[in-house]
Amino acid sequence: MAETNLGHKKEYFRYSYYLFFGLGVTWIIYLCLNSPRPVLDDEIGHFLISRSAWIYPKLILNIWGRTVRTLLYMPPSVLGLIPARFLSIIMACLTVLLATKVTQKLGGKLLFLVPVVLWFQPWFSDFSYGVITEVPFSLFLLLGTYLWLDERETLASIPIGLLPFIRHEGIAITFLWILYIVYRRNWRACAFIIFPMIVFNLLYYAFYQSLAIEIFFSPKPSTAFCRTLRRAVEENPRLFFCLSASSVAFLIADSFPPNSYGSRFKACHNSSSLRMLYF
Repeated sequence: MAETNLGHKKEYFRYSYYLFFGLGVTWIIYLCLNSPRPVLDDEIGHFLISRSAWIYPKLILNIWGRTVRTLLYMPPSVLGLIPARFLSIIMACLTVLLATKVTQKLGGKLLFLVPVVLWFQPWFSDFSYGVITEVPFSLFLLLGTYLWLDERETLASIPIGLLPFIRHEGIAITFLWILYIVYRRNWRACAFIIFPMIVFNLLYYAFYQSLAIEIFFSPKPSTAFCRTLRRAVEENPRLFFCLSASSVAFLIADSFPPNSYGSRFKACHNSSSLRMLYF
């Protein structure tokens, strides 16, 4: 009887997952087809770079456009903005599936919650159909994370090594990954990361007569972003304080072994999928 109930429960969770995944995809397609304006102002620039790169190949190396992102969107951009957006939706679907795999690797059981908290989370639903860097960046980051959890860190180095060519935050993540694989003495994985960087800088030099890496030696602050962040903090100081304090609390709790604190913190420590979805 117990085994029968367990089987029915698994079937229920599986069908629930398919249901919420399908509803989420339908919701994103609806938002895509009824969007009255670009997801972000950046979407117009990224779309035009990918479309114009067919005529001006030099744009593939554009630092703001990001090479991998530009290459990914070049084929559908020829057909227009909507086809390019549908590529984003496909990548968002793959992101949700990979997030499910990662949650499963971390010991999560209620997997049907993954499409719920992703598809119907405001930022994800607003950005997941846009021709922007966030969509492929999420996909490649999760792919690298999944391969790492699957103990295939050499393969994981491929998507992680491409992150800097999709979005600027990838530079910091890839640098930390390099430190990790050097510590692990995985020189093959290190080569997978360094090789595309060398190739990119050589091609950049061929077209622009300077190395792309030189941009780090002539930084230019973005005052617009600084003003936006400052205004957001001033308008919602309590919200920012609560988010910061709760993040620190989770990190502190996660730094101790499970048997060193009470049962409530044990439950929190064991719910790896909860922590992953939180961050």
